[in-house]
Amino acid sequence: ETSGILLVALTRESGRELNRQFREREISKTYVALVYGIIEDDNGTITLPLMADTKNRPCQIVDLENGKHATTEWKVRQRFVSRETLIHQNKHMIKENMTLLELNPITGRTHQLRVHLHAIGHPIVGDTLYNLEKTSRPMDESKGERLMLHAERICFKHPTTKAPMELVVEARFFNAEKEPLKEEEDGRNTTASEGNKCAVMGGGAINGNS
Repeated sequence: ETSGILLVALTRESGRELNRQFREREISKTYVALVYGIIEDDNGTITLPLMADTKNRPCQIVDLENGKHATTEWKVRQRFVSRETLIHQNKHMIKENMTLLELNPITGRTHQLRVHLHAIGHPIVGDTLYNLEKTSRPMDESKGERLMLHAERICFKHPTTKAPMELVVEARFFNAEKEPLKEEEDGRNTTASEGNKCAVMGGGAINGNS
């Protein structure tokens, strides 16, 4: 469901080296996601341990006692208020408050970004696997609409030459007709910048930095 970059090794040797880089966390990845709600902080870190939901695979859940360490760094790229019009494939989406995030997963757990964002109350638009709270679907999959999560950038060493590599594919899953927000009361000037479903359990920590 996630669009963007997919890194594939062409030989076994290259595959082993790339797996090593992933395992040693030498590879840097950047995703972008459109999430529900306005996130007030400009950046922060989500630290929530994750484990498989054995009763509802392939879903993952937050488990503070038995989960594996998982960390996601995030940064706000743009905020959209409900009066703005978001356009997806030339169709108007539901007018709700939304935030466009840049995401850097420090760990690489299954569904990490989707579970972390849902757990802090900002599920990804179009996530029909974890987004239990939405009573109406935000998009119609039969018309080609999708999960608003995109693998935008990856940095790694070439498995043979060891030369540093950077691949970038910009997200194009939405356009926005934007208008600036009025200055808020605190003086801050913000620019409008059914199948299987999973339940995210437990609690954890989100460290936001304004």
